[in-house]
Amino acid sequence: MNFTEYYSRILEINGQHPNLSFEQHKKMFNIIALEMRMDELNRIEYALKDPDLQRKIYRRSQSVQSQLAKLTDLSHAAQILEQMIEASQRE
Repeated sequence: MNFTEYYSRILEINGQHPNLSFEQHKKMFNIIALEMRMDELNRIEYALKDPDLQRKIYRRSQSVQSQLAKLTDLSHAAQILEQMIEASQRE
């Protein structure tokens, strides 16, 4: 939840969200949703005792992680937000 935590701190410090275009807002919410889903899947996988269910959850978490990697290019949260702001200015 790197981006989610970073973005939350930015909001606390600045008191407002950055000016993002519609497309960049969609991207931001997708990143946040995927990070939340990853956190949820990790908690479920850890709590399960059934190895078959653990494997299913693990495979799902790998799929979510792949989607997240495509959206973020595995960049640092600050860099992602900066790129989103720049893209918004061009749109």
